[in-house]
Amino acid sequence: MKLQHLTVIFVIIVLPITLILSAYTGAQIDILTLQNQYDNMLLTATYDGIKAFQLNASYNSLSNVSDALREDVESAISAFMQSLAVKMGVGGYNINHMKSYVPAILFTLYDGYYIYAPTKTTNDKGETTYDYMLKPYNYYTVRYKQNADNDVVINYTLDNYIVVYGWIGGDYYVKSGYLVSNDRRSEIESSEELYEYAPIKLTSGGKEIIPFDETNSNTTIRKVTNNYYNPTNLASTRDHYLYPRNDNYYVAPNSAQEYYSDAIDFTDWVNKKLNWITADVAMRNNQYLKDTYSDDIDYDEFTTTKKIFNFNTTDNDPEDSTSIFAQHKTAVIRSSIQDNLNQSITSYSQGSASTYEYKLPKLDINEWDMVSTNVCMLTFLQGIPMKTKYYNNYALVQNTKNNLYVSPDSLYFISDANEDGIADDNYYHKIDCEHLNDGGKITGYSNFDFMPKKLNLKDENKDTYYKHYEQACYYCIVDSANYKKKDWKNITNRSKAYYTALAREKYKQYTATDHLDNAT
Repeated sequence: MKLQHLTVIFVIIVLPITLILSAYTGAQIDILTLQNQYDNMLLTATYDGIKAFQLNASYNSLSNVSDALREDVESAISAFMQSLAVKMGVGGYNINHMKSYVPAILFTLYDGYYIYAPTKTTNDKGETTYDYMLKPYNYYTVRYKQNADNDVVINYTLDNYIVVYGWIGGDYYVKSGYLVSNDRRSEIESSEELYEYAPIKLTSGGKEIIPFDETNSNTTIRKVTNNYYNPTNLASTRDHYLYPRNDNYYVAPNSAQEYYSDAIDFTDWVNKKLNWITADVAMRNNQYLKDTYSDDIDYDEFTTTKKIFNFNTTDNDPEDSTSIFAQHKTAVIRSSIQDNLNQSITSYSQGSASTYEYKLPKLDINEWDMVSTNVCMLTFLQGIPMKTKYYNNYALVQNTKNNLYVSPDSLYFISDANEDGIADDNYYHKIDCEHLNDGGKITGYSNFDFMPKKLNLKDENKDTYYKHYEQACYYCIVDSANYKKKDWKNITNRSKAYYTALAREKYKQYTATDHLDNAT
């Protein structure tokens, strides 16, 4: 073939194909670049939202009361929207247009969750619009019905606390408490010497703990010990550190012992009264969950005939994430969240003026574990045009420092090698840190206690104080990804400190059901 013919073939056939492939490759590179940018914007904005929630929870002593909690969640969502708008270069009225690409935001809390999503509303003229709002609080709740005499509803939480109300054996019960399979009262401290720094007023009779008053020269920040944890005549300090479980007492030095005492009694009651409950009698909307299936969640947990509330077996420790109880509870939480999220997003997609089909993406098993085991913010961003495609992704961020939930990983420990009431190295550590001194008494506190607390002073430079002034250990907290872990469960003073602190912090934990009489 002549060279001229080859040249013509190249110009007519090969060159256009090369140019098209080049343009296509360039477009795909641009799409990937733009997608990475949106991913970073979404993740960073979600971090900003959860950080706002953390700060509000830290400074607001009522942040685990329902109304104040709703305000904290709304503030976190507002921070997310503002952050996302700034990063996307959107301002003013255009923020509302940007919000149309956010079909839902999920905020999981200790005993339930909020969903922020567009909701269909109709004005006086009969015009239909979708307005963004925070929907009513959803509890992690399931109904179990065996027959007319055995028909109960159980509210789950992120840990081993449950609420039971309904008919059992023909009698109506309302009960709540923690579930445990091990009685550790012989393994933990019978009485603790606890301390913290608090706003106090010096009087002629000693120390009186009151809200800080900048106009009172006798009011200052001082170190107080057990007289604060078991105070007298301090009923007005309800808005301060220690939430009472009822009107009669606050957290006392023997709170860990009381936790296990109450939990053992409640667990015994559950073993006797709820031993008929299996997962296949779980119901939602008057339909058995075993008849419901989804591509996103394996509902095998709802078909098992194993007894969920039988804690006399080795494979059902309620504090173990692999137990029958924990796996079923996780499936219940995932089922409830997915159903309500899917309904919210699908409803918006059907009524939206956009041609894009909004839908709930599939979360993997690790992400569902994150959602069901800690306070989280899950945000969705969908439908943004990117050349030949649409952007569709989500971001999930946990909040591990709050006063809503005491997880096993939310405890920090101080070693008092000299038993003088002061940390021997002026640092706080994780329980498995090799730099935590085993030579003295070890005491654990919630990581929330090491965050700054607000005093509402006029002088902004003195607007906060700390309940504990120790610094974070560099090896296990600052550089937590690289520290060497120590097997602490076989070290007596470490294991005793861990289980004591966990029990005490759970015992003082405020729950929305503390007012229940636990009556039959």
